Amino acid sequence: MSSIAVGRDGTTTAAEPVETGRPIPLSGSGRWTDIGTQILRFARSVSGWIPITPFGVAAIVGLFYAARRFSGPQSDLIIGAVCVGGLVICAMDVLIVVAAACWFRFRHRFESDDEQLTLDVGARSETGFGFGWSSLIPLISVGVKWVAPRGVDVELVAVRGGLREVVRPLQRGRGDEIVREITIRDWFGVSRIRFRRRASLSVHLLPGPGKAAAFELIEQLRPGDVLGHPEGQPMGDYIEMRRYAAGDPLKLVLWKAYARTGNLLVRTPERAVTPTTRMLAYFVPGESDEPSAGIARAAVEAGLLGDEVVFMAEGAQDPAGSPGNAVDQIIRSVHHRHSAGTGLDRFLVRGEDAGTSAAFLFVPPLPGAWLDPVLQAVRSHKGPFQAVIGVDAIEPAHEASSWWRLLFRQKQDRAVALDAVRTVSDRLSKAGAQVRIINRNTGESVELGTVA
Repeated sequence: MSSIAVGRDGTTTAAEPVETGRPIPLSGSGRWTDIGTQILRFARSVSGWIPITPFGVAAIVGLFYAARRFSGPQSDLIIGAVCVGGLVICAMDVLIVVAAACWFRFRHRFESDDEQLTLDVGARSETGFGFGWSSLIPLISVGVKWVAPRGVDVELVAVRGGLREVVRPLQRGRGDEIVREITIRDWFGVSRIRFRRRASLSVHLLPGPGKAAAFELIEQLRPGDVLGHPEGQPMGDYIEMRRYAAGDPLKLVLWKAYARTGNLLVRTPERAVTPTTRMLAYFVPGESDEPSAGIARAAVEAGLLGDEVVFMAEGAQDPAGSPGNAVDQIIRSVHHRHSAGTGLDRFLVRGEDAGTSAAFLFVPPLPGAWLDPVLQAVRSHKGPFQAVIGVDAIEPAHEASSWWRLLFRQKQDRAVALDAVRTVSDRLSKAGAQVRIINRNTGESVELGTVA
């Protein structure tokens, strides 16, 4: 994006193009930064191939010293033999780990033939990546973690024929490759080697849809010819007549009727409207927004918001043209949590220009930077609005103690605090939105008063 620099004398000059969201590098610093990054990458790669852990170094030094100490004719032969045996075991561990690491790194083929991997957040899935019988070599263990994309739990499950990778994404996202860090270590912690393998395939981490909720579409009125307008405003076709009054445009005068009757009559628009369920839908990202993202995904994929819904997620420039494009916008919105809610006002203005003001808002369950911009947009526009808050579980206030979190940590990772959800709900309601809290796992509405 280009910018303009203004000098002290008032003159303007074109500044160098600057990419939005990135700092302007100092002169010549970009080259040194790249060199530093390459050096760090090389150092990390080399250090990963050092086959001895700090514990292994201490063990070898200690055993070697003990073996020297008890190697004399007056020494305890049993202790000396134990020390020598320990050194032999350490050396064997190192050799086995190095051999296994070289095999997995340079000879073993990991990647499947798939060009795209699609996973649901929160669900355990096999990726097709795995190790054969060679991973079951005695005295060694194999571990895998994903460096990119981030936020994915990985475990290796023993199956017939070796080990298979099972992953559970923790948040939505996408990437053009998978970078895995593979660790080979011995059982005693003496030796360890780490290296990385890249798989060039498209990765889509989709928000888990859970059970689709039933949405009652918001009905609004637009100009038409079905019902009389409740406010009596002229919004239809020019099919009605009345007597001419001073100031009426002459082009609306019925001259034929005047020639026949001598009365000046003018055409007036029909005071009528047509009910419609055409509506807007907007996804607002934020902290703990995965349940809301899953509900929004289920709604657009199943067509629960109607055939004429106009959907857009935070960070997108234009409304989605298809359900697939809408889901892609929801995925990409994870990178716009810092600016969440700022695009809602512009989206509502575009909808009102097209004659649509009713809107569904999919919002996070926790207050954040997104809340004030959304509240301002709701107050500034006609609406009506229905705010949908997605949750997996709500943590009652009396269960927020530290011992409860310790005992039920897995449950608490998915739950949100009752007070936080109530704050979001109350503020949206006061701004004029109808609030609905939906449990993603059941698809049912949640009443905060029943949470105990």
